[in-house]
Amino acid sequence: MLQFSTWRATIIAVVAVLGVLFTLPNLIGKENAANLPDFLPKQAIVLGLDLQGGSHLLLQVNRDDIVVERIKELRRDARQILANEKGIGNLITTSGQTLIIELTDPARLAEAQEALKSLQNGLGGSVFGVGGVQETTLAVTADGKIELALTEEGIASRMSPLVTQSIEVVRRRIDELGPTEPLIQRQGTDRILVQVPGFEDATRLKELISRTARLTFHLVHPTLSAAQADQQGIPAGYMIVPSADGGNELIQEDVALGGESLV
Repeated sequence: MLQFSTWRATIIAVVAVLGVLFTLPNLIGKENAANLPDFLPKQAIVLGLDLQGGSHLLLQVNRDDIVVERIKELRRDARQILANEKGIGNLITTSGQTLIIELTDPARLAEAQEALKSLQNGLGGSVFGVGGVQETTLAVTADGKIELALTEEGIASRMSPLVTQSIEVVRRRIDELGPTEPLIQRQGTDRILVQVPGFEDATRLKELISRTARLTFHLVHPTLSAAQADQQGIPAGYMIVPSADGGNELIQEDVALGGESLV
């Protein structure tokens, strides 16, 4: 027969009583727990999905959106270095994750290629460099056009920090739900696992964490209105968007200023 000393039995009894006190809010419900004396714990223990249910979501970063935005930036920078800095006329079109640059003066092909190559070989923080990974490839087609294409490694290098940033955004938004103990972690290269025990409204949770919050500023065309562009054709590099007064505006596709630049 087991023999316990008095002090050991006392410790076991105290631990048992404390265990009952800390689990009491779970046993009597939130409303009754709020009426407990102040010296007693009122915070219920958050149970996992397997014990109390909840919401389980698997989010994925949209790779296509990242490619589209990056291609827009590359087109703006290519136009800047060729037309504005070198005075080389060009027409830039987009095909998937590739820019196709056609020069108005084919004789300046080598000069244009060298200009873009020097930008590509810049420092790690340059337009074309992402942490030492080759983000773009530069090639000349048989008909004398320049192709500037995003590499898969470059896209992956841009997605990784975006996933990390998205995890923090999701965490802050879930904090709006109140006292919860969510599980938020990366899965693979482009997915985020979200589990919120005790929160059954998965639709509301999805709406909360998937809201788009991106602020950009675009320059309006200095002389041409949206109505005129509809009749004459939309100029290259511009787009028509609805305005606050119910009409339309003709603005540049390129972002003049991003929300990340504001304080």
